[in-house]
Amino acid sequence: MKHCPPTSLLLAAIVLLLATTHQPAPASNWELLDVPGPDARVRHAMAYDSARGRVVLFGGMPDPVFTEGTTVFGDTWEWDGDGWEQVATGGPAPRMGAAMAYDAAREQTILFGGFDGDEYEDTWAWDGADWTEMDVSGPSGRYTPGMGYDHARQRVVLYGGESASTGLSDTWEWDGEAWEEPSAADDPGPRTAPLMAYDRARGQMILTGSSHSNRANWEWNGERWRELSHAAKLAIADRQMVYDDGRRVLVTFHGRLEGEAFESRTTWEWDGLDWRAAETGIGAPFHVTRYAMAHHGALGQTVLFGGAHPIDGIVNGETWVRTHSWERPEGLPSLPSERINHAMALHEGSGRLVLFGGSLDDEPLGDTHIHIDGTGWRELSGDHPPAREGHAMAYDPERSRVLLFGGNDGETDLGDTWEFDGTSWTEFTPGFAPSPRSGHAMAWDENNGRIVLFGGSDGATESWAWDGENWALLLMDEVPPPRDRHTMVFDDERERMVLYGGRQGVNNLSDIWEWDGGPEWVEVDTSGGPSPGGRSGHAMAYDPDRKRTVLHGGGGSETWEWDGGSWAEFPGTEPPAAAGAAMAYDPARSRMVLFGGILRGADANNILWERDGATWEQMPGRMTPRSGHAAAQADSAGEAVVHGGRKASGNRTMETWLWSGGQWRQFLQPEGTPGPAARDQHALTYDPLRDRVVLFGGFSGQTDFGDTWEWDGEAWELVAVSGDVPSPRRGHAMAWDDLLGKVLLFGGLSGTVLQDDTWSWDGEEWEQLPGAGFTPVAREGHVMATDFARGRVVLFGGRTDIGGTHESTAVWNGEAWLHSHATGPRCGGEPAMAWDPVRAEVILHGGERTGGVLTDVAWRWNGFTWRPLAGPPPQARRAHAMTHDPVLQRQVIFGGIDDDGLAGRVTWELYVAPAFAIPPAARAVGDLNNDGCTNFADFIYLLENWAEEIDGAPIGFADFVALLENWGEGC
Repeated sequence: MKHCPPTSLLLAAIVLLLATTHQPAPASNWELLDVPGPDARVRHAMAYDSARGRVVLFGGMPDPVFTEGTTVFGDTWEWDGDGWEQVATGGPAPRMGAAMAYDAAREQTILFGGFDGDEYEDTWAWDGADWTEMDVSGPSGRYTPGMGYDHARQRVVLYGGESASTGLSDTWEWDGEAWEEPSAADDPGPRTAPLMAYDRARGQMILTGSSHSNRANWEWNGERWRELSHAAKLAIADRQMVYDDGRRVLVTFHGRLEGEAFESRTTWEWDGLDWRAAETGIGAPFHVTRYAMAHHGALGQTVLFGGAHPIDGIVNGETWVRTHSWERPEGLPSLPSERINHAMALHEGSGRLVLFGGSLDDEPLGDTHIHIDGTGWRELSGDHPPAREGHAMAYDPERSRVLLFGGNDGETDLGDTWEFDGTSWTEFTPGFAPSPRSGHAMAWDENNGRIVLFGGSDGATESWAWDGENWALLLMDEVPPPRDRHTMVFDDERERMVLYGGRQGVNNLSDIWEWDGGPEWVEVDTSGGPSPGGRSGHAMAYDPDRKRTVLHGGGGSETWEWDGGSWAEFPGTEPPAAAGAAMAYDPARSRMVLFGGILRGADANNILWERDGATWEQMPGRMTPRSGHAAAQADSAGEAVVHGGRKASGNRTMETWLWSGGQWRQFLQPEGTPGPAARDQHALTYDPLRDRVVLFGGFSGQTDFGDTWEWDGEAWELVAVSGDVPSPRRGHAMAWDDLLGKVLLFGGLSGTVLQDDTWSWDGEEWEQLPGAGFTPVAREGHVMATDFARGRVVLFGGRTDIGGTHESTAVWNGEAWLHSHATGPRCGGEPAMAWDPVRAEVILHGGERTGGVLTDVAWRWNGFTWRPLAGPPPQARRAHAMTHDPVLQRQVIFGGIDDDGLAGRVTWELYVAPAFAIPPAARAVGDLNNDGCTNFADFIYLLENWAEEIDGAPIGFADFVALLENWGEGC
């Protein structure tokens, strides 16, 4: 029998609770830590050992400038996220200006060079216990070179540095056994103390800074250096740069953009295109130079130590950390929206692919996007041609202009002429021009130095030429029959124009025509060999490296090549059959680039594909805005799966997207195998025993679904279910029951009836579980997640038939539902919730309160209580999804409806919460529920479990006294 403690003690507990309740102030991004550590120093080296979760520091000197007799350090320190520990005094000789990088493939921190009056050329490796000198030859003696680790090629790369007061410009690579000097043309020039780090999101080794003559960014691909001409120039010297894997950006501190007058206390971030100022001013380290910096990936923490004031030279021993909680990564690829019938051309003068217009949901588009060096898309502002689709674009290399003509604005065909110079559009108004049209084709005529146009929706068979000022009608003896939606390219090797296919009325054509600049087009007879067959809306471009014309889509998913005499089909991984896509060749990277189009049985897409001459590869993308979608973590594949949802247009989608390691990729169901129909408000969860993602139910916009699908990582399969099944429904929730070894489903809305039934799925059949004891109230719009640490399924929130939202928490123990008295979130309508295996807690974010108010608060559930999650939360929203990224060990939120409350308004934002690996601590005396905090939750736990055993002893009066005496401990 349970007994309640005396009333006086209860009142005392309540008083203590009120006295200790407070809201913590938000922390700034940079924080100066009051921790003991290494002596004040400059020009030391730091690197992050990801296998051991430690930042390693070596060497340096206590004076701002080296002079004869200056002391140099030879000590080794490590930072574990809480404090510094000196771990070695031996190893490399004391020095300053050494370079250091962590070799992840061999789990060693590599150190090279340095200076103590003499220049060192030795190589050392630190394994966490000992330094080992490598018996190798390599770069000449030097100090302050740039160094970073190329994760893709598993090599440490070293560049430049200083020797005998002279800047060096050589490149070296370390493969774990030896140094090798590649023959690198077009190097960045002499650099002393350059900034160098590997951008993992974009697979590039980036170098910048410390050269007054060339401040541009450079990238190293293992064979050559290439200047990134599009990047903003950052003037910076004697600093360091690191890669923040949580935010997927390169980070440096204290610099200025070229042209600015002075350096400020600014944190700069590189997103693959430009440097941008992330933070400036108060709260950042004060005017520091010659510091060392590393990023502690496991803690999401950039660590900066030491340095000197650039004016007075005062050297410090300060430790600063920059930690982000929830963040929206800026490094994700920014893609144009889904579209069809757009146009794309390479502007060779700037090395950029230019995309304009198209249509989405029968609405013409008028946006301009450029694709830069394979690093991503950027939308251009300024004046544009009016919105249109079905237009044509071609590049004039003599004038370095992209020409655009015609198209359809949704009502009528257009006949305007525009040129793009790499930065902006200019309209031309020639007195003589082709008639308004769409679906025509254009290409550069190298033989005559002009752009040629043929065909289109007006039914004409005229050939027109543009010389940069005027259109001219070409008089031809023989021409192809009239058509539209055909393609045309110039074959540089054979010096002739190639035209293929198109549409004539309702018929797709399969003829191929060539023109060498003379008085007639010539039809090529291909009847004796293979052919792509009749098609229209296909994409075609010329590959100058392989001297082939490449064709894709329009009537099938195969890729064809034309060598001037015959067609050849290339099997293998292909983009799906798409019509209305655009394709162009990027010679700088020797890649064929394909974008957009309408997929078979689906909507327009914005998938980017690249072909290296042999195979197609789907490039990382970006899921477009949606709400009511479902997500699950598929542990075995290291991926998160997202399916369906309702887009901003109001249309529901059947798309499946995969999120892994900070990148999106759209999953394409194999041709000939159907997938789940377009829907929203369905449920998705992962079955770890069978390695399947299970989908049930949802809403088509008219009817509820009652189908069961499973995804095995390669395709969706409709499961034929016999016996009893849950009624068709939407707004239900599912989670994995680790005790039963089955998928658990609860509630939802069937038509107009709210449900309170509980079902399990074992991969073969559904079973309705008896409602023993407590049953959660019927609801929809709730969430469920598996608490793997305690073998429970947690249910929260929802909307009930009594109006408003429901903010209760229930727990399933494998046999029955248990009501939890825990209070906390007040956001029961369509929040997002998922298990975080790093924190061993369930994380919840957002949702709608009664009255339609959205919240942005994030909460964590430890098995007993809800507690707010620290850090600035993501934007308020509902109907979003959350899951765990097992590659980056981050919680991920995507999609949802924002706080404006506008019908159909959907914002797409993605946030990453760095996962802090918190070591288990001894339970504080009085902390009965073991959540690390002695507070009112323990008091409730004590009342509910009086006389029950914990740690082998019954809970009683002694625990109550300990609770009062230790109130607030650990909180």
